[in-house]
Amino acid sequence: MGTQEQVPAPTGTAKYGEAALGTAQEILLIKIQAEGYWKMQRARSMESGALSASLAVAKIKETIPPGLKDANLGGALALAIREQTAWFETLRPYATSAERTFFRATRELAMIRKASPQQEIGYDSQNRSTAGNWL
Repeated sequence: MGTQEQVPAPTGTAKYGEAALGTAQEILLIKIQAEGYWKMQRARSMESGALSASLAVAKIKETIPPGLKDANLGGALALAIREQTAWFETLRPYATSAERTFFRATRELAMIRKASPQQEIGYDSQNRSTAGNWL
């Protein structure tokens, strides 16, 4: 049997080493936020790859002039997107879902932190009485 990760009680703070991470709900929202951000980055990467691939297809079909410079690439990209619309329509729901997830988690995390009394989040000195002596 595998070990299960224990989720701290919502009223306390979770600690990883010496770092106070916040309540269990905040930790969950931070994880959701991170996953949403990762998916947004992945969607952008897939879109970039699809643009490159559709441009390559347009060059093979000779629908864009050979030796096109970067300054005149906008029209060629627009043509390539038009010809490969299905690729981009497939990516759109994935990217939209990732953006919604990220921004919803960000908004909920901000609301939770604004509504509740804030405990300082970050690293804590083991001995607060000697922490001031270092400055």
